[in-house]
Amino acid sequence: MPATHGAETRTIAGGAPLARLLRMTEPAAPADAAPGCTWAFGPHDRASVVRSALADAQPGDRILVMGWIGTHPDATAPVLRALWELEEACRASRAPTLVLRLGPLIGRAAPLCAQLLQSDPPQRAGRVPMHPVAERDVVETLRRARAGAIEWRGWYELGGSEALTLAEVAAWLRAGDGTAPPEVPAAWEPGLDALLEQRLIEPDVWARWSGVEPRPVSEEIASWRA
Repeated sequence: MPATHGAETRTIAGGAPLARLLRMTEPAAPADAAPGCTWAFGPHDRASVVRSALADAQPGDRILVMGWIGTHPDATAPVLRALWELEEACRASRAPTLVLRLGPLIGRAAPLCAQLLQSDPPQRAGRVPMHPVAERDVVETLRRARAGAIEWRGWYELGGSEALTLAEVAAWLRAGDGTAPPEVPAAWEPGLDALLEQRLIEPDVWARWSGVEPRPVSEEIASWRA
């Protein structure tokens, strides 16, 4: 079984949703924790800055990169191209690197859900089939990885078991009570340009690695009304 690291996590800029998900999964350091810290990077981090920061990495350190499905060197959205450069900078280091590319996050505290309750997605973005993912499934995956229960290496796309459009997600959300918690900021997460480049994936790959069975987003939203 992979070693459990100490609780220290180092970030630079990070950005949504990295900071929120790290807060939800911060582990306590067990007495027998292996030495080293976790460097965590997200959509607001730049590869050049990360390369400089990782010059201070110590033996036993490891790296988490959290970005979006659609990351590619030839992507149209600048954030997706920048995430590719970030991934490459981290993979070039000597530290074990885990890359998680997320689908649009669906949860009670997810800014995208608050946004979809307020406004319709622009026509093109509303029609793109994608794999939105239940935020609590991502949280559980992060908990397992940070606790050393699954291997800390490779890259995985985290998306729900259903291929859906944002228009369909919005309809399910509005079929409930139609409100989001007042403290949740509304935002297109990721941005609309990145949402247009979401693509279909194979969620089973993530499930086999993590042991987390991606739940259908339609069932996740329905459970909030139970």
